[in-house]
Amino acid sequence: MSKLIKVSRATELLGNETDQQTYGQVYGGHIPPGVVVRIGQVIRFNEERLEEWIAAGGSSLGTQNKSARAEDLAAQAVAA
Repeated sequence: MSKLIKVSRATELLGNETDQQTYGQVYGGHIPPGVVVRIGQVIRFNEERLEEWIAAGGSSLGTQNKSARAEDLAAQAVAA
């Protein structure tokens, strides 16, 4: 059975500085479904899937995500 963890533990695993950064990733859609588990209004993380996602290249709100977001916005601007 998979263990559900709180945002504070997920923040540590992701290497984020604050829980707010982790919440930003959740609400911004940067962490895939299945890793994030919503129980009503409560947000938990599937620890095993989170670790797998991080190992596969998922990252914190560092430059990789910021760069990817900038590229997405640039592509949208070109397409428009």
